[in-house]
Amino acid sequence: MTNLDSAAHFSSIMAPVVDRLVISVGYAVDKEALLALRGGHRFHPAAISLLAPHLAAGAFSVQQFNELSRYQHFGSTEQYLAGMAERGAIVIGKRGSIVPTVEGQEMAQNIVRLQGTTVENLWKPRAHGVSALVPLIRRCAAAAVASETPLARFADTRWLPAEAPDAMRLWADLYVLRLHRADSHAAAWTEAGLTVEEIKALAPGEQRTAIEIRTNELSGAAWDCLSTDERLVVLAEGGALPGNGFPL
Repeated sequence: MTNLDSAAHFSSIMAPVVDRLVISVGYAVDKEALLALRGGHRFHPAAISLLAPHLAAGAFSVQQFNELSRYQHFGSTEQYLAGMAERGAIVIGKRGSIVPTVEGQEMAQNIVRLQGTTVENLWKPRAHGVSALVPLIRRCAAAAVASETPLARFADTRWLPAEAPDAMRLWADLYVLRLHRADSHAAAWTEAGLTVEEIKALAPGEQRTAIEIRTNELSGAAWDCLSTDERLVVLAEGGALPGNGFPL
């Protein structure tokens, strides 16, 4: 058996590829074009970029926000959300819902359109590779959503504009796969009895290795729908897509 025959091993191989491709769009987006989206709003586009796909789609819960930002540093979640509400980007519902204002949703939709233009231009030199990847990654993203992990279930692609090009749809599905792996990692360190603070501080060693192996096993569910030959296509074409991005 090769690494491509095992969904768990393939997940470990693809993890840095998916990270790079998803994150690279944020690095490649035109910063002046992003800033121009602010207009007269009191909130900055960068302040809602992490939430843009979800605000573009509509309301979601504070719990989902906490899961989405489990590895990020926002200081106090309550203060961050209160600040966004005070600046007119969101409204906090009585039942713990985060509801975008008209202005917040409009900006979020403009952000994802800008990201779509960015990824289309970024991957245009590999248009044939994008075409080969779209149906394969779509199947994997659907499998991730079907696995019912919190973020993968949350990250459906209803926020995509109707006119979204193939490159943007591919990027959106890769985003779902990245969130699915984040869920798998969280499940693995939770099984090991660790908190998010403890896993962030955990040094390389036997325990870290065991958690990564378990992460691969859980996240492999998203890749299990591919044959070995299809995994080879995904690895080759995905690895060849342009874009520089490193996990924050």
